This record gives sequence, C-alpha cells and structure tokens, in this order.
Amino acid sequence: WLKYLCVVPQHAGLQDDVPDFRLCCRTMILNPFLQFLYFHMNYHTEHHMYPAVPCYKLSKLHQLIRYEMPVCHRGLFATWKELLSIRRKQAVDPGYQHVPRLPTDGVKAPACDGVLEPEAAMN
Repeated sequence: WLKYLCVVPQHAGLQDDVPDFRLCCRTMILNPFLQFLYFHMNYHTEHHMYPAVPCYKLSKLHQLIRYEMPVCHRGLFATWKELLSIRRKQAVDPGYQHVPRLPTDGVKAPACDGVLEPEAAMN
C-alpha cells in the first residue's frame, strides 16, 4: 500500500517529455519514518535532477535547492488531494497536464548562498 501511495504521485498528471524535471516530477515531504521506508524517493524531482546523489542525501540536496523548486506538498494527504484535483480536470479535458508554478525571481535565498553546491550533497 505504501508503494502505491508514494509511487503514483511521482509523475501523475504532470507534463510529459519536458527537459525541466521540475515540470514532470513531484517531490513530497514525508515524515522521517515513511521517508526511510520509501528510501527517500519522496524527493523524486531531486533524484531526477541529480541521479548520482545517494538516496540518503536527497533530503540535504532538497534543502540546498528548495528555493528553485515548485511548492512541495507536506504529507500523502495533501499530495493526493492535488493529484485527485488534477484527475478531475483530466476527466473533463483528457489532454490536461498540470504545470507546477516555478520560482521566477532567480534570486538564491541567503541561507543557501555559498554554503554548498548540489554536488556537495553527495559527500
């Protein structure tokens, strides 16, 4: 059941065949126990953006790049609520694909400036 609840939202309802992984993958924030059981793959967008980063470092990577990411829902309930909303839209318009809102200011948050590059999450 956990696999189904976590795997389905990773790409469902999002765009296909786009070069920006933030538009075709979904990251969701899970509690530490579920995150451990799911091998930290709740950070799915980060996993696609930086596939060489070990799964146990994805949380650290997420913290480094979170200001460049679309909003991440907290918990399975919030994630599935969004997913079901997308499914309802697709029932009316089968071609509908959700486009997550991306940060547009291009300004890095002071907390991340010069601290670590994403590659540092591998260490």
